Amino acid sequence: MHTNSRRLGGTSRGFGLLVTWAALLGGMTMASGCPTNKPSSLTVPLQLRTTQMPNAVVSFAQTPGRVYVAPVQDGRTEKDRIGENRENTPPTPVYGDSSPTEFVRTAVVEQLKNDGVTIVQSADGADAVLAMTLNRFWAQESPNYDAQVILAVEVRNRGGAALWSGTTSGHDGTFGRSLSAENYQQVLSNALANAVSGLVAKPQFQEALRPQAQPAHAPARAKKHQKP
Repeated sequence: MHTNSRRLGGTSRGFGLLVTWAALLGGMTMASGCPTNKPSSLTVPLQLRTTQMPNAVVSFAQTPGRVYVAPVQDGRTEKDRIGENRENTPPTPVYGDSSPTEFVRTAVVEQLKNDGVTIVQSADGADAVLAMTLNRFWAQESPNYDAQVILAVEVRNRGGAALWSGTTSGHDGTFGRSLSAENYQQVLSNALANAVSGLVAKPQFQEALRPQAQPAHAPARAKKHQKP
């Protein structure tokens, strides 16, 4: 009986030591910042989740003409990703569930409509064609969220002549829980809204949307001399 008791006591002490070592190793892992249950990647549904008013207050000096928004071209360096989480090494890649270019085009159309611009479905019925190239659509987390959207923009008449060209960009940041799809949607949507509002606030852009706007670098019309 005494022998069995000693064996049971030894087994209990051995089990207790194992538990203690496991707790110590777990504490060391947490203290070293090693990831425990982080996903290897995140896919974000590209949906508008604007949470703030755009930076610029937009009003047109003159009524704009009818505008066709052409499909957005993709000029990004990182075409396969829309961001990354940099809280650990290596960073966790973030992907979109669909094309950012179509997301941008849809958002631009809706914001222009809200600003009072008449949007048409083809270039044939437009006074101006809005052509855009998406050069940056990126959000990173380290640990706060930070997003930037950059668009190269050209306004053309229905014949294809350039009326105006330029660049617009927008930025947004926030804090939130780690690897949150909603937070990525929020900062990217707000950054895009700020880029569009900054574009529409440009006087040269507004002038290019006027009906009968003249092509850029168009030769000036010679004045007729009155006969004496």
